Amino acid sequence: GVVARYEDANNYIIAYHDGTNFKVDKVVAGVTTNLSSTVRAYAAGGNIRLTIRGTSAVGQYASNASSAVTVPASTSVNHGLYTTDTGNTFDNLQYWPTGSEGQYEGMSGL
Repeated sequence: GVVARYEDANNYIIAYHDGTNFKVDKVVAGVTTNLSSTVRAYAAGGNIRLTIRGTSAVGQYASNASSAVTVPASTSVNHGLYTTDTGNTFDNLQYWPTGSEGQYEGMSGL
């Protein structure tokens, strides 16, 4: 899965597939709360996407979107990958910033 707005081990947002469901959870002060759980068949190579704007988030698994959910406000810019299975491997991580005011022009050369 993916982890977003990681502040510390007790505060972050995760989107992941648990083998049966695609889920979006928030962890605040160490307490995990499920925000969305949607039955989605596992798809080999299925991409996970999490789009957050302000306090609104939408997760996608294998191009199927979950419901929009409300997430905690945060200024954290720490985002990455998430797994509890040490046998998992990751590839093709992509990160797309959004904005229309030129604030991401420096990333175009990456």
